[in-house]
Amino acid sequence: MEIRKISISKNIQNQNEVLIQEMPILHRIKNVLRLKDNDPIILIDGSGYEYLGQIKIKEGNLYVEIKRKRKIKNLISKNINLYIGFLKKKVLEELIEKLAQIGVKKITPIKTERTNWFCNEIPERWQKIVRKANEVSTWQNFTELGKPLTFIEAISIAKNQNIFLLDPSGEITLRKFKKLTKKIKNINIFIGPEGGFSEKEIKLAKQNSAKTVKIPKNYFRSEIAALICSIVILYD
Repeated sequence: MEIRKISISKNIQNQNEVLIQEMPILHRIKNVLRLKDNDPIILIDGSGYEYLGQIKIKEGNLYVEIKRKRKIKNLISKNINLYIGFLKKKVLEELIEKLAQIGVKKITPIKTERTNWFCNEIPERWQKIVRKANEVSTWQNFTELGKPLTFIEAISIAKNQNIFLLDPSGEITLRKFKKLTKKIKNINIFIGPEGGFSEKEIKLAKQNSAKTVKIPKNYFRSEIAALICSIVILYD
């Protein structure tokens, strides 16, 4: 029997028992996976460990009694903070799932001059997508979703911290990009929406020490560019 894995936001550390209170997680355990009292389960919390436990129902509350913890061996040595312009909803959701599965550290949607739509908070559906991707991933690292920002806010946060902006007319090749990032641990990548970044945005990024990376036009759909650059960095 396969033991189901669930990601939780609570830090387990050295607890012997964990009370599950988050409603989406409770719903998944009880109604989707249909796990019952005494069933085995694995919890992960982004700490680099997974916790083998057993479900215990006490006075209507669901607990996981921790039996054993073990180190997750696969570690990604680079932290990619990926800022991506709002794409079509379905495309963006599929991209978020893939980026989480390959080990991108943080994904932050951004509003740019050519963005067609925008939301101020991360939808619960996206949180579910990332949670499930973290559960099937074999990496120690958890992927996080950052609060949506404007392009100016995002550049201000990443200012002078290894910023790379993808553009069909970029100054450095993908090969040079890979070489430049080889020894860098924390990397900020900016990818525009359909239509790319405006000249004004590119100029602002360069003023904040960003380098522009040239992606061949036949590859330059935002979602493909995001995956290519992430894979180039993470899988040397």
